[in-house]
Amino acid sequence: MTEADKRFLVWIAGIGAVFSGLLLIPQSLRMTGHEADLLHVLDLSYRLAAGYTPHIDYPTPIGVFAYAPISALLDLGISPGRAILLAFCAALLVSLPFVLWASLSRLSGAPRWIFALF
Repeated sequence: MTEADKRFLVWIAGIGAVFSGLLLIPQSLRMTGHEADLLHVLDLSYRLAAGYTPHIDYPTPIGVFAYAPISALLDLGISPGRAILLAFCAALLVSLPFVLWASLSRLSGAPRWIFALF
């Protein structure tokens, strides 16, 4: 691994930490748009937390992995707004290895940095 690759890894880890930190600063989640979508996800999350089976006990147009992390956090007693924000952080952590792999194995120079940032 080159020195540039090491700098890139430190940079992308720092960006992930900054974005996660910014997500976790607010103590609540304020709905300013797409309220129906948010309420739909919360309804699905609460149903899953109550033990219902997706696509059998209730219809859903989205896959269970879209709201299972939120449901798991609700089971732990975390508030709905905080659960959604933590699920965003979890999605970042899950996708980070794939972004790193694609960046390091397929790209170089500025495109690597830009891809990883987005």
